[in-house]
Amino acid sequence: MSADKTLESVYLNRAKVEDGKNAVAAIGHIAGAPDSWSDLVDEALARYLAVLEREYNDGDPFPPRNADRVRGSRIK
Repeated sequence: MSADKTLESVYLNRAKVEDGKNAVAAIGHIAGAPDSWSDLVDEALARYLAVLEREYNDGDPFPPRNADRVRGSRIK
């Protein structure tokens, strides 16, 4: 693992995980497409963060949080 990556534990919807892994298996051989589950999640997160920054923070990155861990409601 490269120095700029971290292992995180998150709860994800099982069906979405399966859909994502199926997508990687189907398109991973195409140049420029995510070729691993981690790459797909990383790219999706980056794209959605850009959307959130545009919608809620005038296009700027969000400021660093004060806490090490941000807790929200549990996914059901």
